[in-house]
Amino acid sequence: MVNVADEALRVVSKEARAGTCAIIVFGGTGDLTRRKILPALFNSAKEGLLPDNFTVIGCGKPAIPQEEYRKIVADSLKEFAKSDSIDPKIV
Repeated sequence: MVNVADEALRVVSKEARAGTCAIIVFGGTGDLTRRKILPALFNSAKEGLLPDNFTVIGCGKPAIPQEEYRKIVADSLKEFAKSDSIDPKIV
């Protein structure tokens, strides 16, 4: 059964999406980012609420290679996102 309020919010949100943009996350490997920010961004992407060319830039100490950061993101999503499967295209 479809919740009418949820569906209306989804339609409005899709129409109000921004163009190409990026978000910079300071503390990109921190606990808040892993538990809350990354799963929220993932869930928004999964529901089609983010622009097509949306980029997440993670900043933090120590500097780590991009592939290692992607693994941190994937591990965080597996643990904290509300999803049974993680689409690698979104990550």
